[in-house]
Amino acid sequence: MKKYFVILASVLIQMILGSIYAWSTISAALQSQIGLTKLQGQSIYGTLIMVFSLSLIIGGKMFRAYGPRLTASASGLVYALSFWGASMVSSFPGYLLFIGLGGGIATGLGYACPLSAGVAWFPKNKGLITGVAVFGFGAGSIVTNSIFASFLSTGTSVQTVFLALGLLGGGLIFLAAQIMGLPQEAPSAVKPSQRAWKIVDLVRTPTFWKMVIGLGTGSFAGLVVIGQAAGMTLDMGYGDTVGSTLPVLAVTLISLGNASGRLAWGWMNDRIPQFTISLNLGGSGLASLLLLVFGSVLSLYFVLVFLVGFFFGGSVVLFAAQTENSFGAGSLAGVYPFVFVFYGLAALIGPSVAGALLDTTGVYTGLLLLSGSVPLIGLISIGLLSQTEIKSQAA
Repeated sequence: MKKYFVILASVLIQMILGSIYAWSTISAALQSQIGLTKLQGQSIYGTLIMVFSLSLIIGGKMFRAYGPRLTASASGLVYALSFWGASMVSSFPGYLLFIGLGGGIATGLGYACPLSAGVAWFPKNKGLITGVAVFGFGAGSIVTNSIFASFLSTGTSVQTVFLALGLLGGGLIFLAAQIMGLPQEAPSAVKPSQRAWKIVDLVRTPTFWKMVIGLGTGSFAGLVVIGQAAGMTLDMGYGDTVGSTLPVLAVTLISLGNASGRLAWGWMNDRIPQFTISLNLGGSGLASLLLLVFGSVLSLYFVLVFLVGFFFGGSVVLFAAQTENSFGAGSLAGVYPFVFVFYGLAALIGPSVAGALLDTTGVYTGLLLLSGSVPLIGLISIGLLSQTEIKSQAA
């Protein structure tokens, strides 16, 4: 029974940390209330995810040294302090410090625990459990976006939203952390039972680079569109304010796609692991390109927004599960954090470039062309790496 409570606590922690995926609503409020540019708004979002990806390395080390309870508790405390700090400022540097840096550290520490703890309790269902463990990270934004939009549409200040997020979110993470634990018979969840991989060894393996390129390019499209979902919907003429029905629906649908994609792709990876990466990268690129072509048709716009989220959610799950399969037991804590850094790079580069494009051109053509082409470039690159790997093995 303990393992099911661990999974429930994991989902709750991830739901709170995943509120970052409702950032497009917050970003729009920062632009209207504080006067930030689109580039500044997206830079905060990208910095948080970049710091998150780097902090995951620290989180993995803490997890292996001290276990999930202490590591997740630290996440809750840092999260509360960070968003409390954000509620006290009203400038781009302040938000970059408290949300980008502090929020990123809190997310990295907390994210490390549900992944590794869940696989430790359910070692025979790595793909599905990885999907369940990070389901909340996608689903959280569905709940929080509705709350954000509701408060902001009534004139509530964004600082008040940050204060509530810090106190309530940080407190719930801390409480859920007290439920976290590991099975006594699974020491491999704390330290790898096969090989303690070092980064100097990892960079020499084609498999590592396939994971890196796949996650970096596969998540690119989703990160760009998620960061702009509310603003893009408004600018296309669907709605009047960030709290109106259609922008809220767009963020809800991309969040729903993100959450459901984590479960669906985890399930598929347990059954057809040899095909999932190619399907995911190809679908991710195609969804963004079709959004460019058919975005003016309201019904198709919302279907494609959902699909962007669906493929994005899959990319996060697939490369976590395949890292564990490729590098052995314990690699979610020991190897995946190094792979995940490239997710952070995609987040730092993609949304910032997209924000600059929008500030300069005022249209979404360049943004969608960029987010559609990058996953397809990743698909081609992985295919070339696989061919090189086959030839070297044959020789």
